[in-house]
Amino acid sequence: MGKSGKTNNDSLNLQKVECWKVPVVWEMMGYLKIPKTEAPTEKEALVMAEKMIGSCEVPEDGEYLDDSMEIDSDVRDDIEAGDATLMVGKFPAADIVCG
Repeated sequence: MGKSGKTNNDSLNLQKVECWKVPVVWEMMGYLKIPKTEAPTEKEALVMAEKMIGSCEVPEDGEYLDDSMEIDSDVRDDIEAGDATLMVGKFPAADIVCG
């Protein structure tokens, strides 16, 4: 508690807010590293990458593709009630983001 009798949460205007968990999907872009010893040409590297796609891990250097987030239409009806989450400020509908 600070000198004013307020907690840090008060000064940040933190509130516990119940949220809905709406399923969303987004796209990312990254790179697969194909050794030139395994694929000497670009064409061979592409063929090898296509074979790896289903079995390799997601690249660590991935980046979010702008404007790619959308509601997951495959499970659109699977919205769940989420836990109460600490959030800052006031909550006009367009600004709410829950973790």
